[in-house]
Amino acid sequence: IMTSYGCPYRCRFCVNAIEHTPLVYRSVDAVVNEIRQVLKLGANSVAFYDELFFAKGKRIDELLTKLEETPFPWLALSRIDTIPKDLATLRNHGCEEIHFGIESGSQRVIDEVINKKIKVANVIPVFQRLMDANIMPRASFIFGMPGETIDDVKQTIYLIMEMAEKFSNHFVINNFFFYPVPN
Repeated sequence: IMTSYGCPYRCRFCVNAIEHTPLVYRSVDAVVNEIRQVLKLGANSVAFYDELFFAKGKRIDELLTKLEETPFPWLALSRIDTIPKDLATLRNHGCEEIHFGIESGSQRVIDEVINKKIKVANVIPVFQRLMDANIMPRASFIFGMPGETIDDVKQTIYLIMEMAEKFSNHFVINNFFFYPVPN
């Protein structure tokens, strides 16, 4: 389910950077009705695939409040720098997993190649906060970005190894290869 569309960030690999897609929100009531409908049809969990699900905290509070009597497990996508402070409340409302597009363990790639505007140094602390709240973190990385060096790839692998060492098997990693498309 998507509660919003678009993204104001301009990460160079993303369609939102090409299309300059504005952030548009669906009405909370429409989202609540859609969730209730899919649960009634037999779904046992919900995945929120907004690119910035946690961008408006009050909106998320309203959504979760309206769904309090309809408990269900859910997951969401987020940026590492837009994660809410109160993760325990999210967990109590059914949040089981949060996905992050980290993209690289190299700050140079994040800044110069991707234009992601996040700090690699924040990844481990945010993951620790999720683990402390009993929410499974998931990170995705992109390999083969134009301009990425072997040293950048090593930094990404070192970050993944640090995550594995610190969090054992209590997180998920997705790796992708950059694939250019025309235009």
